[in-house]
Amino acid sequence: MRFYRPTDLATQRNNLFNFIARTEDDPENVDAYFRETYGVAARDLLPVAEPAHHSRCLVINLGQGERFGWCFQWDHDGAFELEQAAPSFEAALKALTDGIAKRDASMLNFLGVYLD
Repeated sequence: MRFYRPTDLATQRNNLFNFIARTEDDPENVDAYFRETYGVAARDLLPVAEPAHHSRCLVINLGQGERFGWCFQWDHDGAFELEQAAPSFEAALKALTDGIAKRDASMLNFLGVYLD
């Protein structure tokens, strides 16, 4: 995983939202969908790290409420999908490292590691 520099976080946040909302005429529809489906607003998701050379990232929710600090995995192929919900950054990193140790296909896929 490559973590973004603090100076790049605002740009990464805007890039993520703009990519997700690119097919919508009204960006509010994007936030409404994410709130209903995941309990977070897409505008409140901050990408913090990405696997090298892959269009996916680990995002953390900065929106106020009970899901503040929750982390998700996001992939550009499923722009409206958040996966592997974790209640904290620490829990998200533990899930990733446990997934590597257990050779979990979904975690390895997220990291761009494919086993035969």
